[in-house]
Amino acid sequence: MILWIIDKIRIALTFSKEKNIISNAHIVFKIVSTIIFFAIAITVRGLTDALILLSYPVILTCLTRKAKVLFESLQAIILPISLLFFFTWLLSPEGPLSMYAAIRAATISLRISALALTLLIIFSFTNPVSLSAFLEKCRLPLTLTQTIILTWRLIPLVLKDFLEALASLKLRKYPTWKTLIPLTVVSMEKALRTSETLYIKGFGWSKKRTYVTPLGNVKDGLIMLGLVMLISLTLFIL
Repeated sequence: MILWIIDKIRIALTFSKEKNIISNAHIVFKIVSTIIFFAIAITVRGLTDALILLSYPVILTCLTRKAKVLFESLQAIILPISLLFFFTWLLSPEGPLSMYAAIRAATISLRISALALTLLIIFSFTNPVSLSAFLEKCRLPLTLTQTIILTWRLIPLVLKDFLEALASLKLRKYPTWKTLIPLTVVSMEKALRTSETLYIKGFGWSKKRTYVTPLGNVKDGLIMLGLVMLISLTLFIL
């Protein structure tokens, strides 16, 4: 089960090169809309408000025209969210037999689900190079902006290597849990060598950025921001 979750997280964190409103949106509007959505989610208290909040990642999925993204993101969070609901309901001060305990557990679970799904969908359709270019315009050090690109790209690769190596060990009938530590060390070492190779090739010593990419389309970014403001207004009215 743990390996299945890791694989789904790897898929959800893999950058998609497909073109749609989310991927074309200006990086600044993506950041602003995500921050506003997080702020709205913090204020949500009722079950109805949580359901309205959950509509945002569904609308984002419609904008991507790829329902598979929502399905893969759901697979990545379904087990943690289920455990969150169970323990919140079970350990409620009112007791597990209270209807209020079940409603509160459902509200918290839906709120966290909306946040996680939104983050994963936006993460999947955001080019890390555009984020690095924006941070560089904010006068952040070049080494930091390029580290973001490396980290963003390497996380799915490390998880993929980890799963492939573990599958190989299973075929050889080695004990799974006894090999986790050396397997993790080997996967991290491979990631370190990859980053060092890029560094030696000039990724680290260059005083000019080695990537040129637009920050995105302002019109598409305004659509994302408008959706967040619409949900915020709806929650405020209700």
